[in-house]
Amino acid sequence: KDVKKAISAFSQYSRAFPIGKPRLLYWRGEIANHLNKKSQALKFWQAGLKSATELNMVFEMARLHDCLGRNLNQNSEEARMHLSKSAKIFSVVRAVPLG
Repeated sequence: KDVKKAISAFSQYSRAFPIGKPRLLYWRGEIANHLNKKSQALKFWQAGLKSATELNMVFEMARLHDCLGRNLNQNSEEARMHLSKSAKIFSVVRAVPLG
């Protein structure tokens, strides 16, 4: 119930302030992943990455690359690419992924 309220509020915020959209999609992906809806989670994270890239939000890009890299098939080239991009961006902004 509280999560739905928070997502609803975040959704309203992101409509008024587009910079909120990548983070909203990140959290929607986290929730879907927690509910074992992996394909839905991946779609949210991919959409979030697209939004973050369009807005040039570097930290959000790194976070979403990290989520995708950790949740795709670990043996896939796509997962390795996302993890590599995440590491490069986090290195530039001098941050580390939380996961």
